[in-house]
Formats: sequence, structure tokens, C-alpha cells
Amino acid sequence: MFDLPEALVKTERRGPVFLICINRPERRNAVSIETGIELKKAIHSFQDDENARVAVLYGTGQIWSYLPK
Repeated sequence: MFDLPEALVKTERRGPVFLICINRPERRNAVSIETGIELKKAIHSFQDDENARVAVLYGTGQIWSYLPK
């Protein structure tokens, strides 16, 4: 069995709020070229979602920005 790599950027919609999460805590959520590409895709997903009204960008772990559960 293969371990799938963890996504660099995760998205989720909670009602009208579209969450975009940078998932690189081991790198303090620094934006690499690959992460930038994934962020661009996430932003396009937000723009294409007619039910999303606002996007919140945050990072995992305790560095940069943290969204509590």
C-alpha cells in the first residue's frame, strides 16, 4: 500500500465562507512554487463557487495564521 502525499493546499466551504488552508507546517507554511500553483487553483475554485461569499486564507500549525476548530 502506498502513502498518498498530504495536500499542500486544502479547501473547504462552510456556508458562504470558503476556507483555503496552506498545509506546510514543517516549512512554516512558506509558499513554494508548487504551493503557489495550488493556491491559484484554490482561488479559482472560490471564484467559481456561486455560494461562496468570502475566502479565508490560513495555515496549519501554530505558524503564520491559525484557524481554531
